Amino acid sequence: MRIKTAADLANLIKTTRVAQSITQAQLAAAANTGVRFIVDLEKGKPSCALDKCLHVAAMLGIHLFAEVPA
Repeated sequence: MRIKTAADLANLIKTTRVAQSITQAQLAAAANTGVRFIVDLEKGKPSCALDKCLHVAAMLGIHLFAEVPA
């Protein structure tokens, strides 16, 4: 999946969380963040802290990669 926007990442995180039957509160507790952060992240709020976003993704088993142009 190609991630181009905050909304793309939000969609991936929410879809993965729901598929794993994890609530927002459970994910927040596991990632050591607040529920409000998870809600904002899943809504695609562009000002969410990148390090926290990456941590939440990792908690769900999502691995993100970057491609460098040739």
